[in-house]
Amino acid sequence: LENVQDPGNVGTVLRTLDAAGFDGCILTPGCADPFGPKALRATMGSVFRVPVCSVGNTVETVQALNARGYATLAAALDGENFYRRAPLPARLCVLIGNEGAGLTKQAQDACTNRFRLPMRGGAESLNAAVAAAVMMYDLINRE
Repeated sequence: LENVQDPGNVGTVLRTLDAAGFDGCILTPGCADPFGPKALRATMGSVFRVPVCSVGNTVETVQALNARGYATLAAALDGENFYRRAPLPARLCVLIGNEGAGLTKQAQDACTNRFRLPMRGGAESLNAAVAAAVMMYDLINRE
């Protein structure tokens, strides 16, 4: 998560990671504290089961993941259609950005893939936690 400021979103993402069986969560500076009261409530205890790592620099972290063979997927409004993607490797990291601004351009550029969730209605985008949940569940059900 990059600069996700709402504690409810951070907590909901952690809870979804736990439910979907993902390995952990990386938080950048600017993210809400996953152990704050609102985030703790949203996790429903998942914060104690999902490893959480705080890092100092998003781009350096993405580059390190890429070097270790991870596919890094940026959630971006101008990305390719998420549902029309080619198969991805088992080792992957989904990057979700700030509620208002999304991922920084630098983070998007560092990723191996850039995807968008297609919007059929009038909404411009989804809540950060909702977008993360949609992507995570599609990944575990199709890969």
